[in-house]
Amino acid sequence: MEVFQKEIDQWIHHWLRMCAWKQWKKVKTRIRQFRAYGAPEWMGFGYSNTRKGPWTASLLPNSILTKKYWQKLGLVSLTDRYLEVRNSWRTAVYRTVRG
Repeated sequence: MEVFQKEIDQWIHHWLRMCAWKQWKKVKTRIRQFRAYGAPEWMGFGYSNTRKGPWTASLLPNSILTKKYWQKLGLVSLTDRYLEVRNSWRTAVYRTVRG
């Protein structure tokens, strides 16, 4: 179950990066966004000038739209939430049995 949720989480993050890439339509905007998030200048120039589509460009190893970035914006990870709920169930179920 965790593997499936982890794959969904990865797909959601990939999709969100693609949406952000689509919003940054121009190369100048992409460079400015890379700088604003603290990425090195070479990364901004190199990745912003790609001719790949938004889906493929969102696979580029950029470190600006990480899991922590999305958590700051309020996105809840499915895997983390599942583990919280599962752990709360397990503590309530397992008790000592008296004879």
